[in-house]
Amino acid sequence: MLSRRTLLAVSAALPLAACATTPTLSQMATDAQTVASGLAAALPSIAAIADINPITLTTLQGYIADVQSAAGTIATTTGAPATAVQMLVQAVNAAVAVVTKPPISALIPAAIETIFLAAAALLPSIEAAAGLSSATATPSAMPPDAARLILKAASGG
Repeated sequence: MLSRRTLLAVSAALPLAACATTPTLSQMATDAQTVASGLAAALPSIAAIADINPITLTTLQGYIADVQSAAGTIATTTGAPATAVQMLVQAVNAAVAVVTKPPISALIPAAIETIFLAAAALLPSIEAAAGLSSATATPSAMPPDAARLILKAASGG
């Protein structure tokens, strides 16, 4: 779970969001791996919830496997791997939709939901580095640096 120290670090990073620059391809690959490891680290906590439907858990595991696969492709591709980034975005959005919709959202602890929302918050940065998003895209409510801290804390990094 997220520690008090992590939450304080996240809140300290919030004012820095306005200073963000366009991420590099290297940062994109790192962010994709951070998303994959953060979501994978949250999965055992979800699997331990007694009332989670096994079909829903299997679906969520599939989305996270897709995220991991896409992150691996992004990390090993030279240039901007648009197809892998699109796959990552679709899989993260699908996983977030599973976790944040009732009745599952009522079963999942807020700290786990925050991990999934942090993953979604990094998507605009990853898309921008791949050249897939426009300058008029709506910024996430969570700054990328805060999302990175949450995901790294979740994965023990």
